[in-house]
Amino acid sequence: MSPERTTGEVLDPVLEPFLNAPLESAAEHDALRVLIEQVTPVIEGVVRGRVGAAIAAIEREELFSEAALQLIRKLQEIKSERPRHPITNLSGYAAVTTFNVLHAHFRRVNPERQRLRNRIRHVVRKSSRFALWQSSSGQFVCGRASWANNASGECSEADLDRIPALVPPVSVTWNDAIGRAQIVDALDHVFDHARKPVEIERLVEKIAELFQLSVSPAATPASERIDETASVESSLVYRSALHEVWREIDLLPPRQRVALLLGLRDEHGSAIASLILVLRIAAFDELAAAMELSPENLAAIWDQLPLPDVAIAERLELTRQQVINLRKSARERLGRRLQFLRDGNPLLDRASS
Repeated sequence: MSPERTTGEVLDPVLEPFLNAPLESAAEHDALRVLIEQVTPVIEGVVRGRVGAAIAAIEREELFSEAALQLIRKLQEIKSERPRHPITNLSGYAAVTTFNVLHAHFRRVNPERQRLRNRIRHVVRKSSRFALWQSSSGQFVCGRASWANNASGECSEADLDRIPALVPPVSVTWNDAIGRAQIVDALDHVFDHARKPVEIERLVEKIAELFQLSVSPAATPASERIDETASVESSLVYRSALHEVWREIDLLPPRQRVALLLGLRDEHGSAIASLILVLRIAAFDELAAAMELSPENLAAIWDQLPLPDVAIAERLELTRQQVINLRKSARERLGRRLQFLRDGNPLLDRASS
């Protein structure tokens, strides 16, 4: 397969082993694993740089997993069809994907930021001075109307960091009504210094900074903080236990293994599959193989996990009761092999219904 697609842009050469490997083959899985391992430092660096200690370690792991999953979906899309915007630099694309995941996270935890974003977009749409368009990298950017579809490149993080504060300074709160004139002045200030279009989420963050608005979640009050020493110790024990469980699950008969993994919940009702990925017990492609799925097919149902027994039965061409029996047999076998699972350990007690 040629790395060059219909747009004339050349795909990053590191993608070739994955793109050229036969579908759902061991070679494809190995190539995908290598790609994810290659960009892991990039993803972790963006997460660490953006959120730092503002959120819990497990939440940072979840953000990492979401970024990796989105990247896997994009790679599968490139392999199955001709994308409008191919990946010309895998590390750069991984960084942008991670930024987008973090921006989405902050929008969820900080709805005021989303209102500011909507306000900025409204001002841009109503003004002849500014424009919003999709760049060659596939990202939505904002800039001077005269730059639309002509500007080469986008403003980097380093360029944004060098933009000075507003003079005179503007200090508002999220509860204040931020007017159109204030946003126009801030946009002019950014573009006067950046001289390039800015990705829309980064622009929102920069304007919030210029208005001295916090764009990160509020710190947890000291009275509500968890004892981090105890938390880390518990996490290590839990992770060690999951490692043992995963090794034994891999030895189960295929149908028992699939019935268990597709329908298994933890004590909070979350899919055990998510924990296996988040805690790096197994790579995404290894998890897919254990479920007798391709990485693409697992990505397609990821948000639905854990599956109800009826859905698992349909996939295995069995009855619901047969699925329940398979999972019961799997639990009993694991209980015989792993001492700590014999007394009702929540790792294996909850299943989909």
